[in-house]
Amino acid sequence: MANKRGDGMELPAAGLDRFREWERANPQGFSKWAYLRNEVSAENAVLLMTFLWPCFVEHDGMVLLGENFRVSRYEAWRRNPASKPPEFGALVNHVHLEDFFSDEQTPPYELLVYLGQSVRDMWESRLARDFPDRAFEVRFDFSQAEGEYVLSFAERTS
Repeated sequence: MANKRGDGMELPAAGLDRFREWERANPQGFSKWAYLRNEVSAENAVLLMTFLWPCFVEHDGMVLLGENFRVSRYEAWRRNPASKPPEFGALVNHVHLEDFFSDEQTPPYELLVYLGQSVRDMWESRLARDFPDRAFEVRFDFSQAEGEYVLSFAERTS
């Protein structure tokens, strides 16, 4: 039985060791949700949702990733005469996926790519829902060699 994401992408083979142990222990029918019920607290699930389905805010005509945006930081940045709004958006509207994990717990490449592609799709959906009259490019760029997995978004310009 294949474990699949909604778009047909299979779960990564590497990096799901505990889940695979549960799966082997329950060969007669095992649900990913049963695993989650036993392994993930409600607190962690709610906090994880702030990353998967984040709050986007609009400030000074820009759409920004709410978790990374602070008015005080923006005001300090704007005081610089050389500042340009797209540069601020690029700074605020990206996250390094690998920073969510400690060095001892850095997931395998396949897991980070799966997670990054999935989160990219969720951010696209959220931005389209919250800002239907605007167009965005949501990207997931990664380099296994450099150990960088970056999610970002920017408003498309005409």
